[in-house]
Amino acid sequence: ENRSLVWQKIDALGPWGAVIFLVIQILQVVIAFIPGEPVELAAGLLYGTWGGLAICLTGILLGSSMIFAVVRRFGRPLVQRLVDEESIQKYAFLADARKLDTLIFLMFLIPGTPKDTLNYLCPLTPISSVRFLVLSTFARIPSVISSTFAGANFAEGDLLASVIVLGITSAVGLLGIRYENVLTDRLNRSAARFRERMNSGKHQ
Repeated sequence: ENRSLVWQKIDALGPWGAVIFLVIQILQVVIAFIPGEPVELAAGLLYGTWGGLAICLTGILLGSSMIFAVVRRFGRPLVQRLVDEESIQKYAFLADARKLDTLIFLMFLIPGTPKDTLNYLCPLTPISSVRFLVLSTFARIPSVISSTFAGANFAEGDLLASVIVLGITSAVGLLGIRYENVLTDRLNRSAARFRERMNSGKHQ
């Protein structure tokens, strides 16, 4: 009955229903502390696996584009007002331009990383806007599609499939959260060694 009521309200809005949901997804990206998982689940619930995926990725792309443009315009002082210093230092290895594309794709692919925070940090690196948007958007597809798939199956009454998908996603996400600090520590140490070699080479 609740699902039917939601569908009736969405149908009454017509195309504006999808537009409103797209705005919600954009806000979720721009306002980093809003969790993305409930929005993605709702997208799958209302628009199905592929329709929800399309809306979420469009919102992610538009929201990330806005952030990238604003950060490139106002620079590090803006980021320091919006992101805590601990996170800025934690992802300092992104300044290692040798592997920047790979690192950015990896950070957005791994479940549990603070992707909306990374949206504010990556524009501080030398990467171009196009490369960043392509890499970050494609890297988020597995996470988003698992949520929209679970939401779509729940809408169709297949609770078991939703629980299985969410269980797998949660388990992978917990592993990502558990080992994220280990990975970032290693990457920061590697970046520090590279800078030391570069500095010693300059002095020679």
